[in-house]
Amino acid sequence: MIRFTRNSYKQNFASNNDSLISIQAPRSFFDNENFIGNGESSFESTVMLGQDNLYVMMVSNHDSEPYAVEISTLGLYPYRSSLIELFRHGEIKLINSTFDSNWQYETVASNIKGQILTLAFFQGQLTIDGLTIQNHIGIKGNPYGPEALGFTVTQNQRLGAISPFFKLQWDTRILIKYVNNFKTFSKFKNIKWQKDDALSNIPMLINYRDSKLYLPIDQYSHIQDFQMKNALFEDIDCFNCNYPILLISSNKMEMMNVTFRNINIRTDQIYSTNVNKETLVQFGWMFKII
Repeated sequence: MIRFTRNSYKQNFASNNDSLISIQAPRSFFDNENFIGNGESSFESTVMLGQDNLYVMMVSNHDSEPYAVEISTLGLYPYRSSLIELFRHGEIKLINSTFDSNWQYETVASNIKGQILTLAFFQGQLTIDGLTIQNHIGIKGNPYGPEALGFTVTQNQRLGAISPFFKLQWDTRILIKYVNNFKTFSKFKNIKWQKDDALSNIPMLINYRDSKLYLPIDQYSHIQDFQMKNALFEDIDCFNCNYPILLISSNKMEMMNVTFRNINIRTDQIYSTNVNKETLVQFGWMFKII
């Protein structure tokens, strides 16, 4: 079993489609972990190495020299994946942890990564509980983002992040049972998210289901009793959204002491002053039960 407890990760950077933490193991537990201001280094590395609009490719063959190619031709390759990426597990727990002001460039939408956690080839139990996720607002105005580091970024004009917090790669064969998810407490505060057409069917929080997989739910996902208790959703905005923060499918469901406050209030403010109003209209749900 791999266990992480009471560690802090502040202002770390990654690229090349890698995560800060990538593990292939039977079981991994994360408890009281803190991720603050972590981002990605692809653009900064390019600028620091003096290659304007080029990305320096590191090659696996030690006899070969690094070479530069245009960023626009690379698609998803140079950018960081999730903060945590886990493969081929049978049990995962992510509890009592804080994620604050982390960011991704996201110049291209990705169907395979989340902001915080990505799971692939997973068969077993997943527990996500006791999390604080705050100040995930994309790169603009982020106190730890590229602008704060002295870089002028013009290629990303989005108003928020576009990837879900937790991404399940359903096409890698996932058989999952959710155990005690969001059961103790959860806090989501000051979050900006924007719908991308390539990710139009993915909720902000977690893609519990994949609508493109026409399978009976018990073949690939198992939520018998969904509970969310002592949760706060505050100052959360989703621009141009038509999908909920949370999509739930369960035989039984209980929501207790859950507060939604100032949801999409900033989208209304921007909408009222924007000339091209139809591009910023928000019309999604806070949560949807199916």
